[in-house]
Amino acid sequence: MKNNIKSKSSKDINKFDLFKKLESGQGFEILKIDNLEEIEIIWEQVLKGFSKCFKLKNPSKEDMINIHKKKNMENIFSNLSVFKRTLDKYSAAEIMKSKWLKTLTTKINMYPSDPYRLGYPCFTWRLVRPGTKNDFRNVHRDQWFRIALKGSKHPNCIPGPKIIDSELPPQLQTIKVWLALNVEPGKSGLLVSPESQTKEKPGFKIIKKDNLVKPLVNESELVDIKFIHASTKPGSFVLFGEQLMHGGAPTRTETSRISLEFELSSKKQTIYKNFSS
Repeated sequence: MKNNIKSKSSKDINKFDLFKKLESGQGFEILKIDNLEEIEIIWEQVLKGFSKCFKLKNPSKEDMINIHKKKNMENIFSNLSVFKRTLDKYSAAEIMKSKWLKTLTTKINMYPSDPYRLGYPCFTWRLVRPGTKNDFRNVHRDQWFRIALKGSKHPNCIPGPKIIDSELPPQLQTIKVWLALNVEPGKSGLLVSPESQTKEKPGFKIIKKDNLVKPLVNESELVDIKFIHASTKPGSFVLFGEQLMHGGAPTRTETSRISLEFELSSKKQTIYKNFSS
């Protein structure tokens, strides 16, 4: 199945059509940020987080996308936890002011949430170096993490029941926003499996790794699951629900892939605290 990005932005969203596509259609939608200045604001906040993590003073975009060329970085990458990648409350507040985000959340009535109990919206940046396997997560469904972690004391997630909002279908308990900042379509970015949110397989098993309980896909059930690159040019973003199979794509470019992601949830549920933009 080919996926051609359309010239659509947050203002073009129809909630009914979007939810139908995410629940029973291809399972994802790709939109774009029209205002280049808003993209630069996001870059600015991501670079601040990158600066703190790598202990660099006023790094540029070029510094970030070429960090894999810098020597003696392996120790930092091996400890690049989700908390180190999550922006601080000041950077989160700046992104929350964005017009594109306000338009998106108002139209679908779902808002950035706080799954890590930080006290503010969780915006997480990702950096995937060329030719690496450990920088991105294997294919999965986001819902697995709530199901698998129910009753566990996982530091990175709020364990929740299968249904957190009875007024929304299972696929749309939360909606992920995955935003491309430095991505070359077809060579880096996000892998998605069209219509996989409507299928029972693949399932998962629970494993213990790094002293944590985690879900892991049943690889034997991946045979008939087809993945494609989400066609995300820099400044475009993917929306998808909890049951869409997806995962990081290997970076086959000369520069590192940079992206930003966060979850939207409705105000009616009580598992995830959320914030109006």
